[in-house]
Amino acid sequence: MTEAIQKLRRRALLVAVLAMALPAGAAADFPTPVGGPPSVEVPRDCWAWHDPLPQHCPEAWTALEDLELPAAPVGVHYAYRFGSGAAPASIFSVGDGELPDGLSLDADGLLDGVPTSAGRSSFVVLASDHWTGGTEQLVTLDVVAPPALTLAPAENVDLTGALLRGWVTPGNIATDAWFEYWPAAGPQPLRTAVEAVARGVDPVELTAEIAGLSPATEYSFRLAATSGLGPDPLYSQIGTLRTADPVAVAVKTAIVSEGLPPPVAGKTFNIEPVDGTVTTKCSDEPLRKLEKPRQVTLDCQIDAERGTVSITASKGSSGETQTAAFWGGLFDIDQEAGDNREAVMTLAGQRRCEKRAGGMGGTRKLSRSGNGGRRLWGSGSGNYKTSGSHGAATVRGTIWLVADRCDGSTLFKVRRGTVVVRDFIKKSSVVIEAGESYIARVAIDRLP
Repeated sequence: MTEAIQKLRRRALLVAVLAMALPAGAAADFPTPVGGPPSVEVPRDCWAWHDPLPQHCPEAWTALEDLELPAAPVGVHYAYRFGSGAAPASIFSVGDGELPDGLSLDADGLLDGVPTSAGRSSFVVLASDHWTGGTEQLVTLDVVAPPALTLAPAENVDLTGALLRGWVTPGNIATDAWFEYWPAAGPQPLRTAVEAVARGVDPVELTAEIAGLSPATEYSFRLAATSGLGPDPLYSQIGTLRTADPVAVAVKTAIVSEGLPPPVAGKTFNIEPVDGTVTTKCSDEPLRKLEKPRQVTLDCQIDAERGTVSITASKGSSGETQTAAFWGGLFDIDQEAGDNREAVMTLAGQRRCEKRAGGMGGTRKLSRSGNGGRRLWGSGSGNYKTSGSHGAATVRGTIWLVADRCDGSTLFKVRRGTVVVRDFIKKSSVVIEAGESYIARVAIDRLP
């Protein structure tokens, strides 16, 4: 509070006291404000204007402790009554600062109205009477609103992932926000990690990368948030995305790869990264990241667990080639020499579901859960085979999965086209169509 404002308040107070025309020798009671000092007598010479006041005169205004009011929701009627211990009754008014839009303070101390916009307001409430002054109190009030959510179109959509972007306007209250996404005809939504958005009134940008999507599939997504106004989530509008078609990606990649020498059946493949991170380990070479098209020999192992790789193989003496995309797994590549020979991708690495009992060197045990294990998705046009521990799938242009699972089985699943599965255990073949799956089983004690 500046000295100038204090002087103005003292002048107004003392002018009001003079207007009362108290009889000679009379004394006024100094009311006890809420939280203020006990009553004192005001000497007569303090009624007249002095600048500054004589030292023996009491201060006209007593500052109370700062007050933070309960939050006021936008669009909802709000009322709060300020109190004073003064007698006679005090008259309330606003000193420094401004009330939130939509609220007013009457002379009886009732703060009332319907707030119209979120924000934080600070103002001074004066409680005065015509005798001696009164109290002043710095008051803070937060006007809050439900978070406003805005969703942007999906970005960087590829075979198995996308970037989601949106904005949260928190409405001057702390907010938690996240993205949800699900296949168009799928089960409950998956959700990204929850992000805390601090109190404020300006939009805050959120982004999240999602992975593990199925290729050539439509997904819906939205932005969700909760705040202190209630436990139920609020949602943005729903957006849609469609992951890339592996067949189209493979064809495009094959065109790009034309600068390489043609692959040779039984000797070489041409490979190229499509998205994500792909690494190779060939012959005596160290592990290297695949950053551009290259030709590799059959002794290469490819890690596409976090990316997608396009593989082009020869059909033999005709000079024709075939191209397919693979992702989600670690695998070895192979092909016999000759015409129209299958390009074979065999799952490699550990299932990553082994448990050992009895410490070092203990007996090996395997989880019976169907989760975990090792897997490989493939899609393309041509004569390809993917092989697991207990079966192999031969395809002619489709989207399919082969997975060695922790329960000792090999799963085959077809999303598009037709697959012929060879069951190594039953020594038989079965044809599965789009939407179908097949499991080649083996007893756990027979696992390699």
